Amino acid sequence: MKLWNRFRSSNFLIKLSNWEYWPFEVIYAPVFVYWLYLSLKARSLFFFSAANPGIETGGLIGESKIKILQKVPAQYLPKTVYISQGESMITILNKLDMADIQFPLIAKPDIGSRGLLVKKIKDKTELITYSFNGVLPANRH
Repeated sequence: MKLWNRFRSSNFLIKLSNWEYWPFEVIYAPVFVYWLYLSLKARSLFFFSAANPGIETGGLIGESKIKILQKVPAQYLPKTVYISQGESMITILNKLDMADIQFPLIAKPDIGSRGLLVKKIKDKTELITYSFNGVLPANRH
């Protein structure tokens, strides 16, 4: 029984049983084939964009998180600050202060996929080393 419990909690089994850890190609290969079939059937590569007309390409890829968040009523949003590429650390810290966002916080790029570059930032030192161009919502503990 002890061996079974070790196996159940092993990294291998966790990664195998949770698709979020699978390689991009494995996840999206069947989706791509089905999308291609539906595109040919509909005679349009972006036929699905009608489902989300307010989001670029219907949310398929490359959409801006901040543009999507701007469409959501403020009462439903976490505290959020958009940081443009090249902004100074003083400006960033001022924006965080004005929005009453404190550490720890979550940093994420404006355009990303499947959690790429999403990171919990514990303090100013980690913020300085984080290479970002995007949205910084406060961590909701």
